[in-house]
Amino acid sequence: MAAPIVEKSQTANAGKYQYKYASLADTLRVADEQYHVRVDNDMQMMDWMDLQGVIRRMPVMMTRYRERDKPDAEWSEWSGHVPVMPTGGSNPMQAWGVAMSYAKRYSIQLALGMASEDSDSQPAPKPRQPKPSTEQQTQTINALLKTVGITDVQGAHDAYLNALAGQQVHKASDLNDMQAEQVIAYLNAMMQRMAQQNAQRTIEQAKENSNEQSG
Repeated sequence: MAAPIVEKSQTANAGKYQYKYASLADTLRVADEQYHVRVDNDMQMMDWMDLQGVIRRMPVMMTRYRERDKPDAEWSEWSGHVPVMPTGGSNPMQAWGVAMSYAKRYSIQLALGMASEDSDSQPAPKPRQPKPSTEQQTQTINALLKTVGITDVQGAHDAYLNALAGQQVHKASDLNDMQAEQVIAYLNAMMQRMAQQNAQRTIEQAKENSNEQSG
């Protein structure tokens, strides 16, 4: 049976077009109405391995859930681990709020195995014209680069090449807004892969520790 679909009610820009994405409210609604579960999030400081194999201490969001209509139902194990990454800006509290909302949304979707709606039936997207990238986009890219363990100029340049299919860009401030969105999407995908890989490593390590103790 196919996973319940999270409808995309929020609009954002990507590439040459505008697209819709599923908000935290959309995700919680689907968890309640279609999965019939209550969800609970927690954020803890954890040792997290970046793509270069370096263990760093960072806040990680996780999710557990239980049946909605059974008050005495047991909670699931914590899963859906997603790093929380504030992107900077002039308002640190707002940046933290956005990062936590983002992490909660993807943590719940990972924990429950939610799918996003197919966009093939959506109305034709509207073409966009490129504009200079914003300061917020530049800060977001720099924060994401740091989070995934890219701290040198060559590493950043390679990330731009991969995200932009070989277009030569040397620093985030040289990007236009559409290129910046491509880079952010590419780095976010890297972050999600890291989250899944680290969650799997955590599970495997816990099993190894349990086997050693029982042995």
